[in-house]
Amino acid sequence: KEMKSAALIIQKQMRQVFARRFVASLLKKMKEDEMFQLRIKCATSLQTSWRRFFWRNRFLNHQKRKIECERQINTKKREHLRQKRRLSLASLVYRDVIRIDTTIATVSIHLYEDVQTTMLLKVYVPSTRENFSFRLNENEVRECLERALCSEGRLSWDEMLKRDALNELTKRLMIRN
Repeated sequence: KEMKSAALIIQKQMRQVFARRFVASLLKKMKEDEMFQLRIKCATSLQTSWRRFFWRNRFLNHQKRKIECERQINTKKREHLRQKRRLSLASLVYRDVIRIDTTIATVSIHLYEDVQTTMLLKVYVPSTRENFSFRLNENEVRECLERALCSEGRLSWDEMLKRDALNELTKRLMIRN
């Protein structure tokens, strides 16, 4: 009987040892599983943050390049307009406010020396907010001024560009309804 009870006690002790080992291995696996899940979660979070940073940075760089490109285009446009304005002002030889019948008008005359020397006569009527422009070649201007100034001979450009002569040219403007 003692042998039997000793065998039962040994069996009982061994079952407890195996049970403890089994529970310990289960706990170890559960702990490893939690660590694995935590690693996956951390990796996913890290990848998400990295992707967000990467694409946001790329987008911001794209925006910077786009803004810089627009700035360069606008700078070129402004420079072109500045140059055009400078040339226009450089070619301006006469500007005056005149009265044609009862209407006030602003007249400006620009001299252009391209292939053929021409004058551009611009008229702005503030009451109607209308712009008119006439391009006159050298012969037309000379003929008109020679008649207006009652000149005996041919007028030089210096004589034609005098303020009095250009004033006579603007007096020849008229309004028709």
